[in-house]
Amino acid sequence: THRKVYTRDRMGQPVPDRLELVSAVLVTNDDLWGDYMVKREVIRRDLEADPSDFSEVRCETVATADPPVGGDGERVEDIATALSAEFAEPLLRSVNEAFLFHGTSAEAARKITATDFRINLAGTNAGTLYGRGVYFAENGSKSDEYTTPAPDGLRHMLVCRVCLGRALYNDQQDTDARACEDACIRGKFHSVLGDRRKCRGTFREFVVFDEDQ
Repeated sequence: THRKVYTRDRMGQPVPDRLELVSAVLVTNDDLWGDYMVKREVIRRDLEADPSDFSEVRCETVATADPPVGGDGERVEDIATALSAEFAEPLLRSVNEAFLFHGTSAEAARKITATDFRINLAGTNAGTLYGRGVYFAENGSKSDEYTTPAPDGLRHMLVCRVCLGRALYNDQQDTDARACEDACIRGKFHSVLGDRRKCRGTFREFVVFDEDQ
């Protein structure tokens, strides 16, 4: 899902021509998985009781109409299916469940996989355009902006299973971060889909305000 597009979050650093996967580690945390499944069921029941303003979110990490170039490699759909199979639990499209990227440092990645995300730290590594939440991307080249090279030069990125639920769509250039927060924390929405690709030609961003999502 690499797109060579520059945003100000790169802070002057060049956009790489490609990202190379050096190694992958499967992380399982039974406690976090249990919390996530409980939250997913809460969102499913919420949408079942009130389906208004719900629309399916199609992420580039879950589906694409294009086959691999030259017939080599794997289709995105196949990769997503294989990842969900690791947990014997397919993605639930009725709650907009998807795999999304989150770029960070090696140390932060270890802490997140051990103890979950922390909303109170939102914005410490980047801005909070859509409010103080956990930010994800469907394009690896967007999440790469927030990675920090380790001493060996490698960067770390998490591929997270995220439940977006009823997403608040926002394609405005000037956003109201507090209004986005309130719509999800106190309102009926479960996440924000910030469409910067439409309004600025960059990337779409996905934000949740509950660590269990």
